[in-house]
Amino acid sequence: MKKLNTLQTVLEKNNYYNMTSVMDAISPRCDEMLVYCLWNKDKISCQNSFKKSLSSDGFCCSFNYQLGKKYPTLYSPYSGLSTSLRVLLNPILQSVHYTPMYQAGFKVING
Repeated sequence: MKKLNTLQTVLEKNNYYNMTSVMDAISPRCDEMLVYCLWNKDKISCQNSFKKSLSSDGFCCSFNYQLGKKYPTLYSPYSGLSTSLRVLLNPILQSVHYTPMYQAGFKVING
């Protein structure tokens, strides 16, 4: 119980009063994880193309996700493995993991 009280004190001193803000603060940034991005065979800015969003698994980096319909939906005129979206990812491996998946790496959701 003492460790939990210590953790609560640290969080409050840093103005973290809810779990969402704590998760946001400790999750890696999209620009740290996304090294290189291609869309329809063209290099694109990973930082401008992916947006941080909250999912049931925590914060994630979303591509072509309609966050309040601010952005038009992207469609690819191509098919196959070498087209559409391709990314090179940096797993930022650490000895401590803050994930409900209990494993290192990425979870890719195609929806």
